[in-house]
Amino acid sequence: MFTLLFLAVIPLDAGVPAFAGEECSPQSPVTCAARCKQGDQPACVELGVAQLRGAPAEREVKGAYERFAKACEKGVWTGCGHQASSLERGRGVTRDETQARVQHRDACAHSVEFSCTALGNLLAEGRGGPADFEAAVPLYERACVLDDPLGCAKYADLLARGQGVERDPARALELAKRSCMRLNGYGCHLFATLALREAESPEQRMEAVNAFHRSCNVGFGQGCAALAVISSDSAETPTQRENAAKLWTRACELGFQTACQTKLPGVRSIVP
Repeated sequence: MFTLLFLAVIPLDAGVPAFAGEECSPQSPVTCAARCKQGDQPACVELGVAQLRGAPAEREVKGAYERFAKACEKGVWTGCGHQASSLERGRGVTRDETQARVQHRDACAHSVEFSCTALGNLLAEGRGGPADFEAAVPLYERACVLDDPLGCAKYADLLARGQGVERDPARALELAKRSCMRLNGYGCHLFATLALREAESPEQRMEAVNAFHRSCNVGFGQGCAALAVISSDSAETPTQRENAAKLWTRACELGFQTACQTKLPGVRSIVP
């Protein structure tokens, strides 16, 4: 057994709400723009999220922040959460992780699941203030209860390590698997890593490997890197070695810096 790495606003018909029957989401920005122009603040938030996808121009980034801020002022808590995320990353506004903590805390208290996770991250990583794993634990737990797959994975990670909470490997594995079932790349990678450590049969090992595949397929670089190591370790033909190398390159393309800075390891045991 081996342990793995790596863990346009559109014109409106006079007096008629445009796209009244269509759903507004970041995948349908035209509909969101129409509703936002009519004063629908949740739609303005979704439009802002859509503006931040891909590689937006600075004007779009600033416009998104302004939409989030206005929605927050009007009591749309998801707008507050996205405003906090913009402050955290310095997108469309001067970076301020301390203020991001404050706004994420308010949004989390109003059941904005991603803000609970984001605040947990800020606390666990010591950004915007002192590091505090014990304070991060209930935030990740709340995010998980609110069905945020990343929050579940982060909570599982702390349970697995015993950081800020009593170590509970069984619960960690259960929550990581739940996150992976929601196709969260981090969660799939964590589940695979934990499951592989405990695997006692070929079927259990294959379940772990399949989770690495899901992690890689949804764009989590470490999942691709782990697959590369597994493939390299068992490669018997030039084609298999080539496929392992391609996975390592893919891990780099997805932002996993270890794969960019080092050659593909050819060892059986790689410790995170």
